[in-house]
Amino acid sequence: MKQKFTKVIIFSLVLTLFIGGTSMAQDPYIKIVPMSPLLKGELELGPEFFVSAGLQNVGKGEHIYLQAVDRAGKEITAYTWEITAKPAESAAEIVNATGDIYYMVADVVGQYTVKLSITTEDGTKEPDRIVSANMYLGAGGVGGLAGDFPKCGSCHSNVSDVWVTTPHATIFQRGIDGEVPGFSAGRERTSTTGLADVDLESGSYFSLKASEGYEFPSVLEPGNFDSLVANHPALAQVATVGCESCHGAGSLHRASPGDKNLLKVSYTSESCASCHDAARPSAQFHSFRRSGHIDAVWSNSFMNRDGSNSLDDCVRCHDGRAYVNFTKGEGTNTSSDVYGPLTHVTVTCEACHDPHQGGLRKAPAAAYTLAGGFAYDP
Repeated sequence: MKQKFTKVIIFSLVLTLFIGGTSMAQDPYIKIVPMSPLLKGELELGPEFFVSAGLQNVGKGEHIYLQAVDRAGKEITAYTWEITAKPAESAAEIVNATGDIYYMVADVVGQYTVKLSITTEDGTKEPDRIVSANMYLGAGGVGGLAGDFPKCGSCHSNVSDVWVTTPHATIFQRGIDGEVPGFSAGRERTSTTGLADVDLESGSYFSLKASEGYEFPSVLEPGNFDSLVANHPALAQVATVGCESCHGAGSLHRASPGDKNLLKVSYTSESCASCHDAARPSAQFHSFRRSGHIDAVWSNSFMNRDGSNSLDDCVRCHDGRAYVNFTKGEGTNTSSDVYGPLTHVTVTCEACHDPHQGGLRKAPAAAYTLAGGFAYDP
């Protein structure tokens, strides 16, 4: 079949915009599509389709959306999907959601291997990708409780001890304690851990809420969160926008922390959009869509720099991941064997906003002057 492409905005990879031009052979790729509420509406998908942050590790029972992509820009003339490995009890299969977007339900905890057979003018190739279904563990440290193993904070206390004071960490607490104007039960999904607003027995907020019989307070007033912590301590650890809200559910990661298939670090703004794309035109993600940062900028001159973060290293501001490195005083490897237009990361939400410490990232404490003569104080 000839592919009909769905109009999905792609921020994380430059697929076709190569300033200076490059010539590449077939580069087939299995893209995991983030499915925000905004995109669901644009695609006219019903309520049975869960929101997804576009991660390869999800909570048990959540959806993983897939799209066949050729990153060299070759026309795709045919493709098929197959799950070649999955947990023994799983009934997962890949089915069409709409257009060229397919999905699977990761119904049993474990790893799944997805294979794509894709044909272009260069022939047929069969890339595969490993995805996983996990249980949510909770952040740890919420409400002053200990971040005991296997919660994220038990190993990552250097990050979680700072994160626990950020607006992400405290949004649900402040909400039910009456400190957030307009807060209601309708904001539970976007202020807690887990993307599905139903009980999937996955350890998410909605799963534990159902199993523990917790009722959202009818009156939002001080003391509500303290009561939640006292009576439902496990639920309190997912009653927050925690580590797993952005990095994905992590039960398999605890057993094999070195396996990069089991935990995701994402620089794509669509992960943020799963919560920050409210319908009002002034919402953050709508504003980002209208900004200059939405446009991918790539030049071959970005490659093979020395990683010094000097003005000659343009990637320090024109690559989202490189800018994060710059704020940490680290260089970026742009040698041609690891860096190019397909691995370039555009300037997305995470490039400027620090999800662990809250607020904007800060560049090293020194003044800089851009090539055009503009001086700024980072």
